[in-house]
Amino acid sequence: MEENKKEITIDKLAGTVDGLVVTVDKLSGMMQREFTVVKEDIGSMKSEMGSVKNEVGSMKSETGSMKSEIGNVKNKMNEKFDQILTGQDHILNRLESLETDNTVGATASRKQEDKLENHEKRIIITEKKLEIGATI
Repeated sequence: MEENKKEITIDKLAGTVDGLVVTVDKLSGMMQREFTVVKEDIGSMKSEMGSVKNEVGSMKSETGSMKSEIGNVKNKMNEKFDQILTGQDHILNRLESLETDNTVGATASRKQEDKLENHEKRIIITEKKLEIGATI
């Protein structure tokens, strides 16, 4: 069983293909033009990739700078909050001191009022015993 083998030669390839006449030189020229276009496209893409790399590098640099600035702002805010909290501590301590003074003062005042009332009662009792009238 021998298959029907066909010989293909360059001459036959250069002949008619689907009704078109293509020579090796024409085919070579067409391929060369296509390779040139592809080569130009690759060159253009390399250039664009270089530009993208530069932009990414620039963005990384800006991001680093922004991180640094954010860190500085954070530190300043922490300092200010510390100052605020320290101030609030002073205010709270002073308020507690005033509350203590007020409590002590109120207690002393009540004691004085109690003594005064006690003295008034004693004076009234003494005046009644001595039969002295109040002139008020």
